[in-house]
Amino acid sequence: MRSAQVAAAPGSGHGRAQGAPGLQADRLLRLAADRGEGRVSLFLPGRRAGQSFPDDRIRFTGLVRRVGNTLRQDGFSASEAEAVLGGAWDLVDDLWLWETAGNGLAVFTSPESTRCFWVPAPLRELATIGDRFAVGPLLPLLNGTAPYLVLLLTGDETRLFRGTRFEVEEILASSLLFDDGMSLRLHFRRLDAVVREVAGEEKMPLVVLGARHLQRLYREVNTYPDLVLPDGTGDVSLDEVHRRSWTVVEPVLLADEHAAVAECEAGGGRVITEPAEVLAAARDGRVGTLFVSAEAARYAGMSVVVRLSEAGAADELVDQAVVAVLAGCGSVITLPVLRMPGRGPLAATLRA
Repeated sequence: MRSAQVAAAPGSGHGRAQGAPGLQADRLLRLAADRGEGRVSLFLPGRRAGQSFPDDRIRFTGLVRRVGNTLRQDGFSASEAEAVLGGAWDLVDDLWLWETAGNGLAVFTSPESTRCFWVPAPLRELATIGDRFAVGPLLPLLNGTAPYLVLLLTGDETRLFRGTRFEVEEILASSLLFDDGMSLRLHFRRLDAVVREVAGEEKMPLVVLGARHLQRLYREVNTYPDLVLPDGTGDVSLDEVHRRSWTVVEPVLLADEHAAVAECEAGGGRVITEPAEVLAAARDGRVGTLFVSAEAARYAGMSVVVRLSEAGAADELVDQAVVAVLAGCGSVITLPVLRMPGRGPLAATLRA
């Protein structure tokens, strides 16, 4: 019996696809542990809210159809292929799904269940077929999803955003309207109260973008403890908010990740780069931080439809190492291959 789980994160929820700002390791482990014949993973680039969605739906339909053809080529009967892909075909007709937004759509379907969620990380169009689900494309969601706030100040309006390394989303627009007759200083004091209310107990940096004199005035009235005030940024368009704010806040939010990368790049006796050695250390619980080539994680260089049985032992080894490190409470960080020690698919820093 098929169980439809179309939810915010793998293995959780029931019903519509929702956003998945981050991915907890235990959820990824549950996905990786789901094994058996006819495991299909589908990844699709998405569009932002308010943009046209028919192309996404058409592209997804074509991807599912290609997977169906591959299953038939591999000896699945029509009914067996339908059992694997029935949940994916149901999603094609779910108009609500295609009207929601995300940088990428991830679907995991099998004869027993279908799980689907939007993710903020950009994904490449990809389908994998095998006895396991592909978790590599989701690895960037394990790190760098800590939130921050952005306050955009202009001469006639203010906007507040909540962001991560992947995106920003505007919030509380109605609470930020400038009342006629109110001084700019009083307006900024009200904004300061709104920011504190939005942040609550959560420790989030606040980046203030705008003209230098507006930044200076806001600093004078600010009571929020985690203010990050860049040098005068001048006018910033809505399209630039994420890029400009992330440049400012990245060193704060990713300090631990940058330190781990620097330690790995420095080399030394605690860094290993031979994939088989990395896997052995991961299984023994000796890996503190695992570095995975971003290209290997997303099956770069391969066709859109990938048979995992043909992907090679190296790809299976990468998946096994990721699962072993996460199960041992280690960290997993994806890096461009040119930043990988040894330029290979895996590297690791061993625990002291």
